[in-house]
Amino acid sequence: MNRKMKKIAAVILAGLFLVSVRAFPDELEGRLAAANKQNMPVLLEFGADWCIPCQQLRPVIKRVEDAYRGKLSVIVIDTDRSREQAARYNIRVLPTLVFLDTSGKEYKRLFGGGSYEEIAAVLKTAGI
Repeated sequence: MNRKMKKIAAVILAGLFLVSVRAFPDELEGRLAAANKQNMPVLLEFGADWCIPCQQLRPVIKRVEDAYRGKLSVIVIDTDRSREQAARYNIRVLPTLVFLDTSGKEYKRLFGGGSYEEIAAVLKTAGI
């Protein structure tokens, strides 16, 4: 591949990256608004593809999502693609679980993930 082709490819990839970064916050806001409209609490999972603990947490999050379908909105956020949202929620550790009540107010955080039982206990204390 010649130098000109490499430059073009780099510009295209950079453009796609910027589109994905800017598009995701709107998607998150839309999903949060939908959960609020349905009077559903939300579990935000902040992680990254390269993060080993995040990868280990994914089956747990899937199990929570399946077990609480219709009662809880689970939203997974890749911090590499959505730096603005990670900053908005002051994410400093991956993975971080942020629990929001039906009004969108944060009531609990778990750092470094958690087991299904730990997450279920937090949800139970919130009446879910």
